[in-house]
Amino acid sequence: MTEKEARDKCAELSTKSPERFTHSWVAREDDGVWSVVKIAVPTPGADPIETETTHEPLAVQEDPRNSAVKNVGPGGYGF
Repeated sequence: MTEKEARDKCAELSTKSPERFTHSWVAREDDGVWSVVKIAVPTPGADPIETETTHEPLAVQEDPRNSAVKNVGPGGYGF
């Protein structure tokens, strides 16, 4: 494997592999022979959460208590 082939394979794995969220790949030379090494570090820029979460705003509800007890603080004293 040449250096270019190793780097191309690393780029392919970093974008298409299902393991890209947990692993990275780097090209490595050992005595003139190039290889691809898998490392247990997430690929930079790989984001497993690609969806946006939204929710409806909560409706403000009227206080169901009557006015005699609504504004009574601790100990029976009003605010």
